[in-house]
Amino acid sequence: MSHCQNVVNQQLAWCSTLLERFAAESAPWLKEALLQSLTWHLQIAYSAFLQELAESQRLSCERSSSIMTVISAIPSGRGCPAEFDELKSLELGESWLSVLLARATNPAAVTINPSAQQPCNVIAVSTTGSWSLAEAQQALLALTQLIERNRALGQEC
Repeated sequence: MSHCQNVVNQQLAWCSTLLERFAAESAPWLKEALLQSLTWHLQIAYSAFLQELAESQRLSCERSSSIMTVISAIPSGRGCPAEFDELKSLELGESWLSVLLARATNPAAVTINPSAQQPCNVIAVSTTGSWSLAEAQQALLALTQLIERNRALGQEC
């Protein structure tokens, strides 16, 4: 198993653990922290998966959060694999993947909801639009299925 596959598998396992922890928590600020963490780990898993795909095609490119970087590394005259086109469509369309990639947090854009502050005035819930548990679960399931399907196809070739 390649290093990238190990990173992908590790990140997906951590995402599952975060979802389990989410179900056990009741504090809104902690649930938000867990969802933000989950988002970050999903994004790392996707980035490592892109690197895994690039390596499987013997492409040399920097690790990226977009399939466009991988596509740009394809030598001229060589066709673009169908799985790359699929990822491009998912990234650019209205899909779970475009939503996930749009969730990259800009620390300067985080605003605090004053009405959600805890009594100690230290921890508050941000108003930057965390996604729902259902969206996070859908993204994890879809990414896992996408990775498994691509790995299975790679083994057939």
